Amino acid sequence: MDPRTGFRKFAVSSVAAVFGLAGVVLAAAPATTAAMPSVYYVSLTGSNTNTGASVSTAFGTIQYAVVNVPPGSTILVEPGTYSLSTGGPVTITEDVTLESDAAHGGSASNTILDATGLSNGIVIAGPGSAGTTVMGLTVENAQKAGLVALATTGLTIWGNIVQNNDQSCATYGPECSNPGSNNGIPFGVSGSNVSSTGTPFTATNSIPCGNAEAGGSDCEALHLIGVTNSTVRGNTVQNNLDGGIYLTDEVGPTTGNLIADNVVQGNLVDCGITLASHVPGNGVSYNTVTGNLSEDNGAAGIILATPVPGGILVHNAVTHNRVIGNGLGGIDIHTHVAGSMVSHNVIAANMVSGNAPDFGVSMNPTTREPEAVGISIGAAGSPITDTVVTGNIITNETVAVYVTLLAQGTVVGGNR
Repeated sequence: MDPRTGFRKFAVSSVAAVFGLAGVVLAAAPATTAAMPSVYYVSLTGSNTNTGASVSTAFGTIQYAVVNVPPGSTILVEPGTYSLSTGGPVTITEDVTLESDAAHGGSASNTILDATGLSNGIVIAGPGSAGTTVMGLTVENAQKAGLVALATTGLTIWGNIVQNNDQSCATYGPECSNPGSNNGIPFGVSGSNVSSTGTPFTATNSIPCGNAEAGGSDCEALHLIGVTNSTVRGNTVQNNLDGGIYLTDEVGPTTGNLIADNVVQGNLVDCGITLASHVPGNGVSYNTVTGNLSEDNGAAGIILATPVPGGILVHNAVTHNRVIGNGLGGIDIHTHVAGSMVSHNVIAANMVSGNAPDFGVSMNPTTREPEAVGISIGAAGSPITDTVVTGNIITNETVAVYVTLLAQGTVVGGNR
């Protein structure tokens, strides 16, 4: 047990088990009675035998720094491309600030974490990581999510580039089902490649990414799971082989988060921004999605959905976003089965244009062909109640706003 936290060793071992990192050795913090600096450095020319207290005495790997600095420290990463296969995926279980060193020319464009061959690039996990900041980094080439956070609170994820992740999707085209990338991650957690029955996927029984309710691999690029009161702002999430930003509730409620001013574009298979309740009773609620650009993604631009009885999606706000040219409807709220609760969500003041036909949406009683739709409130089994759709600008769509008969108490007005 770490005397500073009382649970560090437990948290590290638990996260290692969940994310398939059991073989990764995380060094213990050095015992010392001297005052520790609050800022540490990592560089490509550094060494893990250094103190990390300056650029000239920088650590050599990010993971070593994360494990060895005191909680509350800032870790400045010098420009360069860091192969995480050398030091392991960055697994944060205590409060740190991890960012590019802007004072020495660092930025997200030149401070790159290359997660080739690993399930994830950055994992932020457990109550000890509360308050962590990740800023000004690129995370790329992971087999599954580039950045995943779970069971924590008060995070700031700001100004990063998360790109070219979900690489396990490439093996079977639009299906995130590479058996070699399973790494023991259980069903329902980002990077899962195991079905709901515990059976590893193969090329013949694979299910596309995002279908957690059917045992699929939820491997969107930036994933919050059971995270509360956190900010995801000013990030660019692009060209990932599955989806973009994902909020789910597999390990606890996901509530009170701000998803703002991000650019989410060109993500191949799935939705740009997704809020999805997968575990009965946990819920995804009181989150705000505002000021984002969701463009040219493979499925819906922004979606709120639950596929399980007991799923909860309430009091979420989707406002002031630009949702353009996505592969399904622009902004969607969906239920798929009886027994879920989807209520009091707001879609307001968004600009929605040029999105694709959405299956299940047709205003033509003869052909019943799917039609392009700007905003869709679609329920199957459970009603969607007390939704407000107002003040949106909707252009270049066959159907501006589609509301199912099961959408009870929906208020639609002031859209144009």
